[in-house]
Amino acid sequence: MTDETPKKIAQEMFENGKSYSEISKKLNISESTLKSWKRRCGWERATLNKNKTQPLKKEKKVANKEKAKKENVSIEKIKENLISQLKKRKADEEVYRDLVDDYVAMWNIKNKLIEDINTRGVQVKTFNSNGQEVYKKNDSIVELPKYNTQMLKLLNDLGLSALDWDSEAEGEVDV
Repeated sequence: MTDETPKKIAQEMFENGKSYSEISKKLNISESTLKSWKRRCGWERATLNKNKTQPLKKEKKVANKEKAKKENVSIEKIKENLISQLKKRKADEEVYRDLVDDYVAMWNIKNKLIEDINTRGVQVKTFNSNGQEVYKKNDSIVELPKYNTQMLKLLNDLGLSALDWDSEAEGEVDV
């Protein structure tokens, strides 16, 4: 029974986030023994789940969908506006229209990235090679700024503006 006390203490320390080396030094038990106990007894880090799941419950939105609905701006209107700007600059050629289509495609991808971030959060649950549940950053977080930058660069290269709307459009729109 004396073996159970150090094992229970070690398990509690492990579940509270202590490293193998910290537990080993404190209890004078080898790290390999601790790893063996973990494997055989199915120890899991309780703090990983407690600390990591709470931020996922927060519903922080990357973009305000209600604002976009109020402004009633669709990608078709944005595309028409960009083509109208091309016509004003006398640059309404197939190659430029193709670049506007590229912008539209990036706009759609950007919105899917935002939707993914809003749905899954900034961290996603996955499993490591040992089958343990871990959290990693959502790849959409990294990709979103890249698409935004590329979209702005494309508009700049074409000499167009996402904020240059015809008089029939209401207000400025953040695109």
